[in-house]
Amino acid sequence: WEIAEALRRRVEFQRLNLVCEWGGLPMMGVVLLRNVLAHVDATTERQLLMRIRCFMRPGGMLLLGEAESLRDPSGDFEAVTRDGAIYYRFRATE
Repeated sequence: WEIAEALRRRVEFQRLNLVCEWGGLPMMGVVLLRNVLAHVDATTERQLLMRIRCFMRPGGMLLLGEAESLRDPSGDFEAVTRDGAIYYRFRATE
């Protein structure tokens, strides 16, 4: 994938080790977590989602891999279907 220069200047890309502390991250409007949740158990998924929620803007989108879905009992994320793909919108409880 290649991102147009005009958009690239407005976006901050970072790699993140999911098991380490996440200090210093900005509030995010989009989180790409492709092909991660399919490889973790329900407890680890819940922990990751709790951390992600701390850094997500209200209405922000969580994008997963094609074969993934959330086991999110908290209801903080709602499924949104667009063009056959499923995304998850963060519903802030503020």
